[in-house]
Formats: sequence, structure tokens, C-alpha cells
Amino acid sequence: MLVVRCAGGGEGGDRVRVPRVRGTALPVCQVQAPERTIYLQEMRIQGSLIMGGVLAIMRVMPESAEVDISALKAEIKRKMPQVREIAEEPIAFGLKALKVAAVVKDDEGGTEPVEAAIASIRGVASVETIDLDRLL
Repeated sequence: MLVVRCAGGGEGGDRVRVPRVRGTALPVCQVQAPERTIYLQEMRIQGSLIMGGVLAIMRVMPESAEVDISALKAEIKRKMPQVREIAEEPIAFGLKALKVAAVVKDDEGGTEPVEAAIASIRGVASVETIDLDRLL
């Protein structure tokens, strides 16, 4: 394992363990263990990628305007721990949809299990995924 000394940061600079450093003029030496962890911008480490998460935005339509939106929000949060945020979206004539932001795994099936779980909640008429964003 190699260590990179960075300028600044007090006595001797910061030391960072990296597997391989290319194209740098920084002094490099071997050590047994890191002194502390720091963040380096624009550093790429080669290796296998781990499947990431996807932020899915879903529109949940209640069965009618009489459905208690706050109770529906609470039930969605209780049943789905991956839900990060729920916002109300006015539709028309007192009907409000819910925009649900949930983090799902980036694998086969994606949002389908989450959609099915939310659709099974009493008072939900439909669930539709309207946006997907990969988390980095």
C-alpha cells in the first residue's frame, strides 16, 4: 500500500493510503497503517463497482379526495423504510397526490416491489414512477 503526502494540513501534510498513484509529483512512501482519512477530489480508484442505489420519485394517487392524506403518508413511511421524503401535490377539486421519494436497489425489478407495496395500502388508487436518478 502506498501513501501520498499532500501539501498543507500542518506538520508533514496529510497522508492517504491509495492502491496506486499515477502522474503525480507528490512524494510516495510505504507505511503499515493510515494516520487519518481525508477526502481527495478527482481521485479515481480502479476496482470492481458495487451496485448502487436509485432515487425513484413516484406519484401516489389516493382513491378519492376524502382519503386522509396525513394517515396515508404515515402508513407509507411505516410500511416502506426506504422512503426518504413525501410531498403533497394538488391535482384538482381538493384531490391531492403524493410524490414519494424512495431509494431502491439498482437491480432487476427496480421499483416494482416498492410500487406493489405502496399500491397494497388501503386508500391508494394507483402508483406511478415518474422519475429515476442514479445515486453516486
